[in-house]
Parts: sequence; C-alpha cells; structure tokens
Amino acid sequence: MSDCYTIIDEFHANIKEHVATKIDSCQWFLEVVCDDGKVQLEFEYAGPGFDPTQSSPPGEQPVEARSIGGLGLAIMSQLSDEMNYRYENGTNKLTVALDTTLPREDNPCL
Repeated sequence: MSDCYTIIDEFHANIKEHVATKIDSCQWFLEVVCDDGKVQLEFEYAGPGFDPTQSSPPGEQPVEARSIGGLGLAIMSQLSDEMNYRYENGTNKLTVALDTTLPREDNPCL
C-alpha cells in the first residue's frame, strides 16, 4: 500500500507543479482497480498532453547536483511494474500497475 500512496502523492505533486500553474483550474481523478493481487491506479486530468512514460531518467548525479524535475516520475516508474499513457480529446490518462504478488526490494529507490 505504501508504494500506491507514494505514487499518488508524486502524481499530485507533479500536477500541482507542472499542470495547475499553466491553466486556470485543475482537477484530477483517480480510479483504483484491485484484482487478484494486482492494483491499477488510473489517473485522468484535462490539460495539455504530456507523456510521463517518455521522460528521461534523472541520471546518476548526487541529489545536490541535480536540476529540479524528473525525480517524481522516476520514483513512480521505479515503484510500478507498468506505466501506460494516452491522450484523448484533451484528457491525459495515465495507468500505473503494480503486482503485489511480486517480491519487492527493501529500498527500491535508493
């Protein structure tokens, strides 16, 4: 569950920082689908198209030397088993899948 909470928190932070500042108002919606040990987080929001699955990894620099941006998406990607994006009629749709039956590393983001 903590991986799901972290992914949701990082998604919200990215929306506030990168989407809500460019439009008058921003609402996003989340549908959670659980089935047989698998969890899908389906995020949806209106706004300019941005495919987070195509962002480049932040690199191997120390945190102090990194430029701002990209770490939240890297965390989301590391914690999930699959991320899919599509843009339809002015709406961004991001699906993040986690398989809770798979073993996880103790510290996957370190």
